[in-house]
Amino acid sequence: MIHFSELIMLLLSYFTHTGLNLFEQYFIFIDIYGRYVVYQKSLNKGANYEEDLNRVKTDLTKLTGPWLDDVCNPEDDYFATNRIKDCLKNKRSVLMNVWIEEVFKQNFYWEYKPIEKQLYPYQHIVTFYSYKGGTGRTTAMLLTALAMAHMGKKVVLLDFDIESAGLFQFFSEDQLPKHGILDYLVDSGPYKRGKSITCLDDYLSSITDAFGEGIDGSIDIIPACGTELLSCPDDYMRTLLHTDLDLGAFRQYKITPLDYLISVIHDTVAPDYILVDSRSGIHQIAGITMNRYSSLSLPFFSGNQSNAFGMKLILPVLKAYGAPYMLIHAKMPRERSMAQKERQDFLQEAYDAACYADENYSYRIDDPKGKHFPFELPERPELANVSTLQGLLDAYPHVKEEYEALAKVIMHRLPSHRERGLSLFSELEKFEREKAEAEYKAHIAALREEELAEAKETILRSTHEQP
Repeated sequence: MIHFSELIMLLLSYFTHTGLNLFEQYFIFIDIYGRYVVYQKSLNKGANYEEDLNRVKTDLTKLTGPWLDDVCNPEDDYFATNRIKDCLKNKRSVLMNVWIEEVFKQNFYWEYKPIEKQLYPYQHIVTFYSYKGGTGRTTAMLLTALAMAHMGKKVVLLDFDIESAGLFQFFSEDQLPKHGILDYLVDSGPYKRGKSITCLDDYLSSITDAFGEGIDGSIDIIPACGTELLSCPDDYMRTLLHTDLDLGAFRQYKITPLDYLISVIHDTVAPDYILVDSRSGIHQIAGITMNRYSSLSLPFFSGNQSNAFGMKLILPVLKAYGAPYMLIHAKMPRERSMAQKERQDFLQEAYDAACYADENYSYRIDDPKGKHFPFELPERPELANVSTLQGLLDAYPHVKEEYEALAKVIMHRLPSHRERGLSLFSELEKFEREKAEAEYKAHIAALREEELAEAKETILRSTHEQP
């Protein structure tokens, strides 16, 4: 039995040792189910072409079994011809004259591709992420927001855990808006992809008063879902099934409804910081929030083997995207000897993951300036069973010092300076117009080049055909 994990290695080994790619070009397209088709494009004007094609088909059928769909000539296939043009233009070959392209079912933004962050240096967005649940991520975000608000900062909380909404449990019905991010994503379709939703009154609520007195700043919230969906689980499920993150637009770096949502938050609320509660695991929401939007990501890991594995999954992607991050060592044991051992184990695992992500990683394992060096949040019994806002407020005096420290580190990394008066909504509209114009000009130029090439080929052919 051939496993999918072996497939690419087998294909690379085959084309490395047969030498067929010296005479032909091979384009391997792997579909969302892992099956693949090979298009063989002639380089030697047809000499031995059919023989080579049949040989490759026979060899790969034996080598990879049912994973192979076909080996064929792309000349009569319009879609294959266009995909091959895109490969030649945008992708590097994996071997001489061999290209591999995979189509993924989901999880865009966990691929290793560059990203235009457009206007988000103007907006301080911090994503709280965890590879595994149970690390205290959501509680930590609320406590950090509270600490920031006590320091006079304006904070907006976004609950992007739309498939497992939980932030709402800390607040009463009269403290939440009627609608949330789920509703916004569905509403933004008919309303011109979100461009006309320039008012957040239906989606955002101020929850500053819920945190008691003595707060000089403010805290607002856009929950995953508002009170209307919370009151009817069937409607929540229906809305979730209609939700579209518009992944195609993300992949093509086009403006999306989430871009407009954040731009409207910037223009109307003008927060100092936006704190995002993301999904756990390798989920497209986590990839999008960290790699497209965040000025800083806080990946929460605890000291165990599954989290060590998670670091080796997450850190290479963050490195590839150039996404700033600070590791959080969550639920650090308070007992001294246990804490010392877990600290050493965590440091080693984080250092190994950082080296895995960057072969030129130059920091020593004990260097606190290294990206592998975490911020420690000790396990606190006061937070063990907190599931209400009052429980959180009762625990806050006991944990205030460490969450103030975390807030200060974030504020040091992202000083609350933005270009005041800049409308991100207007800038996004301008960016989209300019991008559309540039794409149109590039398309016209490509058509002209193609027409010119075809004309030259026709002239040459007619010249050769003359007696």
